Amino acid sequence: KCAPIFDYFRQIFLESLNSARKEDGLEALEKITEAQEFLMYAAHIGNPKLQGEPAPNNWQEMKLWTALRMQSALLSLLSIGKMMDQNNCLPIGAAYADFYANFNADLNKNVLSKVDRSHGIDGKSLLLFDCRYIPGFGIQVDKSLTVWIAAKNYFWISTVLRRFARIMQERGLGPVLCHLECTELFSFSPFLQEMGMPVVDAVNSISIASRCTDAPMRFVKFKKDTSKKDPSILTPPTPSALLVDTADTNKYYRDLSVPLRSPTEGKIYFNRGEECVKNLLKEEKKEWQKINFAQPFFNDSMLKWGANNSSQVPAGDGLYSASCALDREFYVSSEEYRSQKDSDQRDSSVQYALREKDKDWSYSAFFGGEIFSDG
Repeated sequence: KCAPIFDYFRQIFLESLNSARKEDGLEALEKITEAQEFLMYAAHIGNPKLQGEPAPNNWQEMKLWTALRMQSALLSLLSIGKMMDQNNCLPIGAAYADFYANFNADLNKNVLSKVDRSHGIDGKSLLLFDCRYIPGFGIQVDKSLTVWIAAKNYFWISTVLRRFARIMQERGLGPVLCHLECTELFSFSPFLQEMGMPVVDAVNSISIASRCTDAPMRFVKFKKDTSKKDPSILTPPTPSALLVDTADTNKYYRDLSVPLRSPTEGKIYFNRGEECVKNLLKEEKKEWQKINFAQPFFNDSMLKWGANNSSQVPAGDGLYSASCALDREFYVSSEEYRSQKDSDQRDSSVQYALREKDKDWSYSAFFGGEIFSDG
């Protein structure tokens, strides 16, 4: 009974493959072979077995274990209740995005706002949004791995997070901004900022903190030259990944065959899947206009966000980290970003300056050099 879902995926894979072939000047295919389908699944999800068993070596095994993996995820979702209350069936697509956004909203209202806690997430003013069951994010978030920069993943985090923000504001929440706590999600900060959302993560937090030095930081994008006839040759090369072998003792080394991903390679991969979600992303950008955002401040300085503002503000005054963005001018289109308020609306702002100005913070221990503090 899993045939229809695989037929659905097959059409998506065909469009994605033809998009890549068009980029390479090749003719479009009318259908894909089982071998090509196997490779597409391997590229997208790797080994579908979750317990370290040997990877499937033919299409039938790949199909079986992919179906079992989907079944496992769906059954775990069913265990949280209320998933089939309305239609007695599993929601997919927009219905799933609505369901999962509502689940996160109810989690904050009915659990986090009532339980004893040792952290700041109170379910009222500081909310939790769990990315683990966003399609394409599960294992990566659970295992602290980097979420892959496929175009579909940008759509999924946008549509579920936007619905969550809308639901919370319909329930009386004020203007919002987002803190991306996970190290797996930094590459989505510039994208969400393009949609309009102010986003703070560990990377731009360092930039904000560097305001207290005599040389505030501005992150720049590492770009590669794509003008060569051979598209596989991109210069300059990126460093090789640092690997660890824990078989006997911890042995650290770099492998030349495993170069680090760059924003340019990320752009190429994003472009190949963009056609499948291009119109959906355009619609998302329009829908984000309906969300009210808070204004981040550092003392009296308004912190700007988005690529269009990055070059217009001094280093340390912006939330946009170019080093995390793909090598594209825009993710969605060349349209203008939503306008940002220039008024000092403290009732809809978030303050990031230190509360205890007189406390002896060891700035130089972290940054080194002379201390220059504006608060």
